[in-house]
Amino acid sequence: MSLPGPATEEGGVRETSKNSETSGPIAHQSSANGHTMADDLAETLHHIVTNAADLLGVQHCSLALMEPTSSTLVTIASVQAPPKGQRRARFRLNEGVAGWVAANLSPTTIDDVSTDPRFKALGPSSVGSMMCAPLLSGQQLLGTITISSPELAAFNAQSLKLLQVFADQAVFAISKVRQMAEAFQQTGQLATLLDVSRAMTSTLDARQIFRAIVAGIRRLVRCDDAMIFGYDESEQELRVVAGMGLRSARLSDVRIHMNDTQSVAAWVAQKRRPLLHAPGERGGMGQVTEAFLAGDDLALLSVPLLSKERLRGVVTLARPYPFDSSDLRAMLNLSNIVATALENAGLYQAVKAEQERLAAIFASSSDGIALIDQNQRIVEANQAFYAIQRHPKSDNLLCREALHCARSGGHDLCRQGCMVLSALQYHRVAPIAEIEFTPPGETRPTRGQNLQLQKRQVALSITPIQTDRGWQALVIARDTTPLREMDRMKANFISMVTHELRTPLNAINGYLDLALEGVAGELNERLHEFVRRARSSSEHLTSLVDDLLLISRADAGQFRLNIGQANLSAIIKEAIEEVELLAADAKVKLVARLAPELPPFPGDEGRLKQVVRNLLTNAIKFTPEGGQVTLVGEARRNQIEIAIHDTGRGIPPEHLLRIFERFYQVARGQGSRGGQGLGLAIVKTIVERHHGSISVESSPGEGSTFTVSLPLQPTKTSGPGWRREPAGGATSRPLDLPGAF
Repeated sequence: MSLPGPATEEGGVRETSKNSETSGPIAHQSSANGHTMADDLAETLHHIVTNAADLLGVQHCSLALMEPTSSTLVTIASVQAPPKGQRRARFRLNEGVAGWVAANLSPTTIDDVSTDPRFKALGPSSVGSMMCAPLLSGQQLLGTITISSPELAAFNAQSLKLLQVFADQAVFAISKVRQMAEAFQQTGQLATLLDVSRAMTSTLDARQIFRAIVAGIRRLVRCDDAMIFGYDESEQELRVVAGMGLRSARLSDVRIHMNDTQSVAAWVAQKRRPLLHAPGERGGMGQVTEAFLAGDDLALLSVPLLSKERLRGVVTLARPYPFDSSDLRAMLNLSNIVATALENAGLYQAVKAEQERLAAIFASSSDGIALIDQNQRIVEANQAFYAIQRHPKSDNLLCREALHCARSGGHDLCRQGCMVLSALQYHRVAPIAEIEFTPPGETRPTRGQNLQLQKRQVALSITPIQTDRGWQALVIARDTTPLREMDRMKANFISMVTHELRTPLNAINGYLDLALEGVAGELNERLHEFVRRARSSSEHLTSLVDDLLLISRADAGQFRLNIGQANLSAIIKEAIEEVELLAADAKVKLVARLAPELPPFPGDEGRLKQVVRNLLTNAIKFTPEGGQVTLVGEARRNQIEIAIHDTGRGIPPEHLLRIFERFYQVARGQGSRGGQGLGLAIVKTIVERHHGSISVESSPGEGSTFTVSLPLQPTKTSGPGWRREPAGGATSRPLDLPGAF
């Protein structure tokens, strides 16, 4: 839009761009009749200056508005139209009378312009006197209104009051039009923000979201190019994630480091504040920005994208003419949405990548993985789960069918209650259990060409988890059949080796006993000591072989108990007799306290005697000379309890959880006598096979107390470590597999 202006200071010739609209956003808003608001404002202001000239009886009156982006007054309306092709006059602050009024915010009257140094003629002029008043909205300067006359002293105080009235009318008109323009602009911005928000929520595709955002930016702020840089926090880099315009393609593959001093975007990201770069400015412009501009003299608007006080990226806009405060304000409002979009896109990509990773793990895992709901239906399972369970995949499959709970030849762990439902009901992780079953129709030939059922062992881990569908059980199945086969092979090998070792050991022990008895002749004192030591070491080796054989049989499920009515008094008496000599040599006192008339209970007396003997031996070993080991036997709460207390150095707390592990030994101190670390492991194995439990209490320097609890009545259900052969040849047992899952 081009508006006329006078040829003198009040309308003189001063070159200006046609795009330098002083009304900011007003020029872009259209009224109902098709005119822009700038056209309507110019027409209103022209009526004001015409009426002012008529009322004051002059022929020259003009009105100038302050340009927002520069401290310059631009003539908008005047009574006399300038010659064709002449552009509007411009005045800087303190330039001419209008510039002085604008700088001082005060009206002035000049009776003779030839004597006033503030007057500056822009060409041939017949001005004798003049008045000029500022257009003030509160303390904000909007512009000036000026009248002139060729006569000297043509104006008085009343004239100045009239001019001020017209100035107030102009301020009112300008304010109303600007308010309407701002309302239109805010409405457009809100519509654009709403469209961008809808685009963000209508899809999870990051590219579509960013394309919608870039299109919204160009609707919100007029620009030739718009680019969104995403921030890679791990690499400390900015990279283009979306762009629109010919220049944006020049930086599509560029990665800008945060410390790059050659980039406007990097500066904004580092400082975390916006930047307005006007055309013609070159300070701080580096080759990265120059590559984007490609030699064009453009204005840049760059805004950081911050969400939850974290940098998400940068938005950069470019166009030939300067950006103003309204553009910056609009972009700051939009930047919150863009930052949220970047954050959501990052979260979506992270979740998507995690889902793909978990799906790949789920599909390719060699362990079977299944989710089972509270109706015992398999919600989801991988192929390995069906392969391990030897069950075809089908819909609406129940866990008791897949886990072989409801068929002959299956396991019996769920006979007393479903393991899965128990875990879901109490929200507790079920102990790792091993099931043994016979897949239907699966057989293998033996050496005699007879067919026998092929049994399989599977270890199960059952963990309750809360999902969007409620509580479900995560079941992980691992085929332990090869491990059990290896255990059986190992047990057979150890059994064979120990059997082969026992024969020569028995012969060695026999001949050593004969030598000690003097059958081959009397031994002198020195030879007798040598033979006695050899006999002790041979007996120790025999005991070690027996321990290894017991452990290997337990691992292979071949450990059997000879259950009968056990007498605790007899068991303790025989065990004490076997360790009395050891206690005497160690100078440790043995004390036994048994309750009278202890009832018989189901147990293997031989193995229980081994339990008491091992515990007594262990207590003597860690009790210093002069100490005491006390054994207490009694019946309490339908249980037989055997407690062995020593006055040794005690067990440090960090070792208490591991002392029942095989080959685990507490560091020996002064007064301790060595071992292989199998005694307590064997005790735990035998006690658990009796459906009992063992516990330990100890404090360093105060000794230790081991307590064995055994049931007085036969146990109807299998307990930890119990193994039996049910009908159909299927077996089951809870299992402790260290590091299995």
